[in-house]
Amino acid sequence: MKLGLISLMLVLSSTLFAQSLPICKDRAGQVMEPSVTLLKRYVDSNNARRPQVFVEGIIKEVLAEDQNGTPHQKFILSVSGIKVQLVHSLDYGRLPLRVGSQVQVCGEFLNSQGGLIHWTHFDPGGHHPDGFVAINGDVYGQTETR
Repeated sequence: MKLGLISLMLVLSSTLFAQSLPICKDRAGQVMEPSVTLLKRYVDSNNARRPQVFVEGIIKEVLAEDQNGTPHQKFILSVSGIKVQLVHSLDYGRLPLRVGSQVQVCGEFLNSQGGLIHWTHFDPGGHHPDGFVAINGDVYGQTETR
């Protein structure tokens, strides 16, 4: 009985302290839900016009950082078997990348290199919908860190 009560308390306390995800909106300001269907449509399309995507997946591979221009972290995310590259600007914080981590991403999709998601942070210029990355429930990309 005590073990069950302790387990319940641990679940409730971790739920209470977990960060809630920001709202992901498309270019028209509509609230988005995570969608594998939209991602698949954009991956299969040659004329997707940089749409906003909201997906959930698992980190499959951590790639070398891109140090040309603004530094970016890069990794491969598997979303229901669809592999896309994710590129995150280090100006908005370093992500704790570990293979196997659960990730939610809101960002702009580019149909290049097999599929790429970037703008995974807020846009201080207001030209793109704000994005974010959540890894194991912790949210990144909401503030500029440099």
